[in-house]
Amino acid sequence: MDTPLIETKNLSKSFADLQVLDSINFSVQKGEVVVIIGPSGSGKSTLLRCLNFLEAPSNGDVLLEGALVGMTLKNEVRQHLPEKILNQQRQKLGMVFQHFHLFPHLTAKHNVSLALQLVKKMPTAQAYQLAEKFLDQVGLSDKLEHYPQNLSGGQQQRVAIARALAMDPLAILFDEPTSALDPELVGEVLVVMRNLAQAGMTMVIVTHEMGFAKEVAHRVVFMDEGKIIEQGPPESLFNHPQSERLKSFLRPLS
Repeated sequence: MDTPLIETKNLSKSFADLQVLDSINFSVQKGEVVVIIGPSGSGKSTLLRCLNFLEAPSNGDVLLEGALVGMTLKNEVRQHLPEKILNQQRQKLGMVFQHFHLFPHLTAKHNVSLALQLVKKMPTAQAYQLAEKFLDQVGLSDKLEHYPQNLSGGQQQRVAIARALAMDPLAILFDEPTSALDPELVGEVLVVMRNLAQAGMTMVIVTHEMGFAKEVAHRVVFMDEGKIIEQGPPESLFNHPQSERLKSFLRPLS
């Protein structure tokens, strides 16, 4: 097996006395779509945020292409990387949040092009050209000059996906990307994500959309109380769960 694109080793995270992640060993291969499911409070979003060091782990390691993320080893002692280097690492992992995080005073095109100009130092004309390309890819070529307040929630989330794509990441992390949307808008976002999966984009997705997980995931990971309880292909995980905890979690869906 090739070196995983993303890997965690004995990853733990605590907030004061609350342990949210407990010795997580997790990996994602290039081109793989991994969907993380589980009850609220199980640590799913915290795991995702630790992968790009939006949350610094309390213990354990995160590796990207085999190299430590957020940390360096000096004389066998782990030290945090400077923010500038950490930000360079973060560029390799796109992040799509539940609540979009668009700049309200910028148009869709400017929201997508801003990081290209500021982070990648790309000339304005080239950044605009790329922004238009990726907004077209998510079906928003007619909304380039619209501000977030004039876009539906589904359209705003598609702008956020275009923004992540424009940075040319190795993988995209999706943190419950449809949970803030009205039900009728969920489908348009899932279509974009489905297309990305079919195109071979590496994705790690925290979601409650079980039908989408069954259809798109190469592997589904079930978490509870900060631990990975069970994982496997969607067919086996949903149809033949092994643990009692997963069986009880899936029971309302059957």
